[in-house]
Amino acid sequence: MIVKSMVFVTILLTATIFAVYADNTQVVTNEGTILGRTSLSEKLNKTIHMFLSIPYAEPPKRFELSIPKSTWTGVLNCTFERAQCLQTQDKIEGSEDCLFLSVFSPNLTGRAPVLVWIHGGGFVYGNGSLISFSPELFLEEGLVVVGIQYRLGIFGFISTGDLSCPGNLGLKDQTLALQWVQRNIAHFGGDPKRVTIWGQSAGAASVALHLTSSRSKGLFSGAIMSSGVSLCLWALSRNAIELAHKTGAVLGVGSTNSSQLIDNLKKVDYNNLLNVSNNLAIEIFYKYPLAGIPLGPVIEVPHKTAFLTVKSDKSLLSGEFTRVPLLLGYTSNELSTMAQELLSGSVSIFDQQPEKFVPADIISNKNLTEAGLKIRKEFLGDAPIIKMDNSLIHLFNIDQFIRPIHRFVADVKKYVLNTYLYQFSYKGDIEKALGFNFSGVVHAEDLYYLFKANLPFSKKDLAVRSKMVKMWSNFCKYSKPIPLPTSSLDHAIWLPASIAPRSVLFNIDYKNGFIKNPYLKELNFYDKQIYAKYGQGVYDTY
Repeated sequence: MIVKSMVFVTILLTATIFAVYADNTQVVTNEGTILGRTSLSEKLNKTIHMFLSIPYAEPPKRFELSIPKSTWTGVLNCTFERAQCLQTQDKIEGSEDCLFLSVFSPNLTGRAPVLVWIHGGGFVYGNGSLISFSPELFLEEGLVVVGIQYRLGIFGFISTGDLSCPGNLGLKDQTLALQWVQRNIAHFGGDPKRVTIWGQSAGAASVALHLTSSRSKGLFSGAIMSSGVSLCLWALSRNAIELAHKTGAVLGVGSTNSSQLIDNLKKVDYNNLLNVSNNLAIEIFYKYPLAGIPLGPVIEVPHKTAFLTVKSDKSLLSGEFTRVPLLLGYTSNELSTMAQELLSGSVSIFDQQPEKFVPADIISNKNLTEAGLKIRKEFLGDAPIIKMDNSLIHLFNIDQFIRPIHRFVADVKKYVLNTYLYQFSYKGDIEKALGFNFSGVVHAEDLYYLFKANLPFSKKDLAVRSKMVKMWSNFCKYSKPIPLPTSSLDHAIWLPASIAPRSVLFNIDYKNGFIKNPYLKELNFYDKQIYAKYGQGVYDTY
């Protein structure tokens, strides 16, 4: 299924990540008193305070805007994890009542930088749990860490394209969680003026969208985007209206009136609604394999509570976005796993319809078949396309991740001097335990070097993990991943993209440093031979 590949897939070799559970502890928030638990970190034996599944919103009404949690009396038990948001892989899991966040703090009376984690999962899967994959290493660096949940799939991203259901409910949930952080994080020893938001994949695209949304202005002071930005072709739902109406039709509650359709879908059993919408999303995905996630962010019609009404491309080019320090990048072979699972069954469509190779954000009356043939020849030559091979995967990597991320950097670096771009290419010994046998580093593999996981790390693996955590923590503290060259970070100098030329790329490996940009030829090809000749901005990647 699509969702299995678009998420940081934990293998859940769960052991007790936090070494010792000790006393419970209480914190008084603006909404009420909560009970958490205290443990000791495994490495440095430092105190860690954990508050799990704190409600930041009232239980949401289906297809409606979430509202802040009201106050309560007594003590709310936050020593255990509550339900994740509704989703399905092999079975349906979760609840519609799922708008929770968890807070991890090394010092409840401090004023520490805050790192807010927004999970990935293709906007249809994932959760805010930080137990099995622990933020302990960031806590030992003195950060307060928050993990949030937001509505997924049809519950978070249905859109009728009009005021009946404009869309982006999941992103609006995220904004509500960030507002909670601003109101309450000081009670946990965090500094509301130093909040860095960080996401991976769909979470990274979400972070990029918060940059361009006026609803999120003032809620964070830095942003990290791992393997995703708003310009990624997959990060926009181009078929949301079609999916909403098809879902209603299949369930026997369809209506040409959007308001009536939404009212009807509100009454459908959540199991049926989730199964039908996910199956239709998969069907649409295979029909348009490179044209975006069917259930995801949309550009809304203008209205009072809109999250996004302007194309991101336009906002970035004009500088109309929240200008905060940025850290972003990708792994060296993002799609090696996903392409096999998601696109192997669609290979023939590219042979029969070469226009499918044309980036989906090019809306043009020009000869797209000609453009598609040009892309095919550049990457694959003239041989028939009969299977998923490394050349095809490389094309998809450029199309879906590398080109849009470099384009994003080119747009924002004119306005944000502290913009840092990287590639993660370290192939560690933990790949054996993970069962990975791919060239390059796959989607989400970098996260094993940022969160603490129960895996057999080698000495080299641990060294890389230590460097990664230090650079991410430095960014949260100083707005730079490497403020000064040090031996612990290979004496590397990491220049921001506003200074470093496009011909080089900062490479995170066992030894960190700049390398010759290995994708310069492909980037120039798309810029000069495809977008310049066949495209017309502003592109629909918003």
